Order: sequence, then structure tokens, then C-alpha cells
Amino acid sequence: TQGEGTPMVVFNTLSWERSGWVSLEVPGAEAGCIVLDADGDAVPSSVSGGVVSFVAQGVPSMGYAVFQVVPGGSEAAEEVETPFTVEGRVVTTPSLRLEFEPDGSLSRVTDLSMEREVLPAVSRANVLQFFEDKPANWEAWDVEPHYQDKVWEAEVAEPLTVLENTPDHMTLAVTLSYGKSTFRQTIRLYAHTARVDFIHDVEWREQRTLAKVAFPVDIRSSRATFDISYGAIERPTHQNTSWDQARFEVCGHQWADLSEADYGVSVLNDCKYGWDVLGNVIRLSLLRSPMSPDPVADQGAHKFTYSLYPHAGDWKTGSVREGRDLNTPLLPVVTAPHTGEWGARRSFAAVDRANALLDCVKKAEDGDDVILRVVETHGARGPVTVTLDRAPKQVTECDLLEEPTGDTVKRLASGEGFAFAITPFEVKTFRVTF
Repeated sequence: TQGEGTPMVVFNTLSWERSGWVSLEVPGAEAGCIVLDADGDAVPSSVSGGVVSFVAQGVPSMGYAVFQVVPGGSEAAEEVETPFTVEGRVVTTPSLRLEFEPDGSLSRVTDLSMEREVLPAVSRANVLQFFEDKPANWEAWDVEPHYQDKVWEAEVAEPLTVLENTPDHMTLAVTLSYGKSTFRQTIRLYAHTARVDFIHDVEWREQRTLAKVAFPVDIRSSRATFDISYGAIERPTHQNTSWDQARFEVCGHQWADLSEADYGVSVLNDCKYGWDVLGNVIRLSLLRSPMSPDPVADQGAHKFTYSLYPHAGDWKTGSVREGRDLNTPLLPVVTAPHTGEWGARRSFAAVDRANALLDCVKKAEDGDDVILRVVETHGARGPVTVTLDRAPKQVTECDLLEEPTGDTVKRLASGEGFAFAITPFEVKTFRVTF
């Protein structure tokens, strides 16, 4: 880009075009600015203390888009109405209506697009719960079911307040305390998605205590689904048998989901992997504090985020991608103005099916070829097309050790890519020669 202003390049490292909220400090932005997209059109944005935030729309798959931050936009920014409204503790976004309690918990969530209640009546979600955690043996490794016999909730240290109400996002904050520990919670709502992020800065000072967060949801399902590496697993939501009872804590990665035929609710997270789902209550384990073998295990500062994500359909309609989006956000970088050689938008690689994910792009271990790894995430099958930004000379399927396993893969007629078939939860690896 050339001319007055500061270019911001937003990178997308996932293999589908997406839109996401970005925030970055831009020199001189505190005087007011406007954000222009790659076509030169203004996008809703906000500035706070020199930090510019906006929703970067349509960033290409495994590529980038350039946004121009131009000065002198303070008057224009004031004319843009925010899509969020606040009436007491009721907040309305383009997607949701949420009723908060002073402690930041949710007493009601309404999905406006589906005209559906997300939470059951007379319930609270985003509730921090604390349990006495004293396993009989191996306390740093074991969690025993009797921990649920005693439960406490956090107390309000600083009640819920609205910090920001901008065209692209709204931020609320609350501070909770339990024992000697402090939970500073930032709740972020977005104009472009129904996802609600709960961002935590925690000072953890407890001993032999387990902290969880609970989300009761208005979903009836006998099974819950959990994300795992390159797949998903189901577990019962009841304890009808002894082996059901033994699976009271379940391993899951980026999300857990309860869904009916046409609607579901996921809880996403960026670094916590222990869950329990009983009936219609999704709970995520946040922190523990065993004293053996380390008497000060996990004491101190922690940062983590979990999210509420109501959606149409089941987990296949969006939970996989929203979980990835939370864990791999768009990356904004401020750069100096220059003409460049590739233009304002560019995609280096893309996959044409929602159930296929190009998860790995790396240099080959024994040469200059490029290794691409594609995984199937929905338990489906079908043809997949990978489109590249240049024509490969050869594409060969290989194993995880990058050794050839089959014939050369058929390239597209256009030359810039290749096609293949994939089966449920299959992992395919290709060696690409340019």
C-alpha cells in the first residue's frame, strides 16, 4: 500500500476464509483513525489508548489481507452506532440477548436468530465452583468422584461493569475471590459471532482444591461430544452403569458439545482439557492444587479463556472451526507502507470441504519439497480439492515419516492444486514438489 496511513497485514493460518476480531497497537492511532479494508471500504472499528480493534472480514485461507489504518477518523467513528445495547444487566448483541448477574454469571441467554433459549429456566451459567480435592493416593494425578460431595462458589470482589461498547465488540469485567485466590474475568462479546469469550487472569493460592466452571444448557441429549486430536469422541451424559460412573471426568481438547437434532451448545477453551457432563450441565476443570509431590504446584498467576458458543445444528456445523478460531486467532502485524508484489489479498493454500482441514504445512525433512497434511474432522468421506497459489510439478502421497506410499496424486486441470478422496477421520500426508 502507498499513501497516508499505516498498513496492517492480517494473517490467517487456517485453511478456510474467515472473519475475526483483531486488536493491535498502531502508532498515532490515539488521535483517531479509520480502518479501510483491501477494497478501500471503511470497516467498523474502535480505538482505545492507541490500540485499534476491528473485525477483519474475509481473510483468505492460509493467507493474508491488508487493512489500511488512516488518521483523522474520530468524527466518523463517533457517527457509527454500536450494535450492542445495555439495559441494567441485560446486554443485547446482534446474535444474543444475555442477562448477567453481579458475579458475571448468566441467568438467561436467548439466541435471537433461532428464537431459542440457550439456558434452562432458573439456572445460572458461567458459575465458578470449588471442590475439596483430596484423593486417597497420587493426588497430583488422581481425581476421585467423591470430590463433588463439597462445593463452594466464588464471592464478588468487584461487581460486573461495562468497560467498552464499540462498533465491533463489547467488554465487561468482574473480579471474584475464593479463599486466598482472585479471579479477574473479562467477558468479551462480538458483533460478528455468537461466541462469548470469558478471559481470565487468576492469582491461584489454594491447597487441595479443584476449580471448575459450570454451564447448564437447555439441551436434551444422552451423549456429549468432545474434541480430541484429529477427531471427536462421545460419552454418555448419564451414570446408569458402573462403567458410566467410572468415566466421571473426560479428556477433551478444544471444545465439548451437547446437541439435539437442530440445535446445540458448545463450550470452547484454549488450554484446559478435563471435562464432566452430567445431564445437561457442561463443566470444565480449570485449576487444581495438589501438595504431593510438589507442595506449591500451580501456585501463582494463570491466564486462560473459555467460551460459550450456541449454534444451529450439531457440533459439525461450526464447533470445530470456532474452537480452532479461539486457539489460532488471526494475526495482525503493523508494517511500513510499500507497494508489495502480491497485492492486498492472497491465499497460499485452501481446501474446498468444510470437513477437511489442512493442518500442517512444513518443509520436507530431506529436501526443499513441501509437506501438506490434511485431516478429516467430521467423520465423513468424499472428494477433497487442495488449491495452491502456484502449480506444483508433482504431488505424491506419503506417510507420517514422509516416505512415499502410493502413486503420484492427480493434479487439477488448472495445474494449481490436486484432488483426492478421504474417509472418516483419516489423516493424509502429501509431498509437493514445486
